[in-house]
Amino acid sequence: MKNFFCILFIFLTSSIAPTAPLLSTIERGIRASIAEKYDTALALFDSLKQNNPQHPAGHFFFAAVLQARMTDLETQKWQDDFHKHIDQAIVLARKNIDQNDGIIPFRYYFGAGLSYKSLQLGREKKYLPAIKLGMAAVDELEKTMEQNPAFFDPLLGIGLYQYWRSHLTKSLTWLPFFSDQRTEGIEKIIKAAENSEFSRWAALSSLAWIYMEEQQYEQAYDYAHQGYDEIPSRFFLWPMAEAAFRQEKFALAIDQFKRILASLQSGQELNNHYNELVLNWKLAQAFAKIHDWPQAEKYCNLVLNLKVGEKVKERAKDEKKGARDLLKNITAAQKK
Repeated sequence: MKNFFCILFIFLTSSIAPTAPLLSTIERGIRASIAEKYDTALALFDSLKQNNPQHPAGHFFFAAVLQARMTDLETQKWQDDFHKHIDQAIVLARKNIDQNDGIIPFRYYFGAGLSYKSLQLGREKKYLPAIKLGMAAVDELEKTMEQNPAFFDPLLGIGLYQYWRSHLTKSLTWLPFFSDQRTEGIEKIIKAAENSEFSRWAALSSLAWIYMEEQQYEQAYDYAHQGYDEIPSRFFLWPMAEAAFRQEKFALAIDQFKRILASLQSGQELNNHYNELVLNWKLAQAFAKIHDWPQAEKYCNLVLNLKVGEKVKERAKDEKKGARDLLKNITAAQKK
């Protein structure tokens, strides 16, 4: 299952000379990455950094694709390459931090680069440096907005920070400095979805997962579906399926979970089988909810028999325990 970090997947862009062909290349790279065509996206952004070696955009996007790939496939395989490219993007952006090439300010790249690095450090469980970088990133994004009020893309990063900080500290809102900013954060993300240059798809996915947390499942499904209509991919299918499941629309959820599963099994990507395990567990639960005991039993057994990669074995324990418990319940139900 995609954890909430995956909603921080923010795509933005810039160029030394913002010509229409270059912007077209960037958009094609973004679309390719969201559609899980990672090699195509990496090739496009590699050419961008080769052609513009002093600009942060190429390294920034290259790192963004690597991070998206790692999140999608539940792996840290490319983390060293990610750090190499995001660090270079940050260095280049800082060097010319007050420069504006006509599309996106370099200060934005600096803030967004810090945000990406913060996210990756969080995934590596280096929480203190991740928090420090995250706060610095938001400061830079807010400065970018102050200097460029018609540039809406930073609203996504700022809004995500406001929402998730408030969500994770909502039991502390009675203390100073811990005000509830969830509504303000959501409003900023909606503005990013409606007005940003290249962050629309990330904002739609973000809103889907956020409304899931708020238990507003119909809205969650609608935002994910908007994105899926534009770019059919797992990026949007995951929140669509989860929202359908939580609305108890089990037939719809089963169809969508199966489509994600088929997508993972047909791809040639690195596969540690963790996502397959989660999907089989979701399908087992959905079939049990509609009392299709043979199918529920089938998917429980798939969960129990699936061997996952060594690095995700610990995470798989909950699903395997759940499958064992559900099998006992299925046996009891069939005896009635």
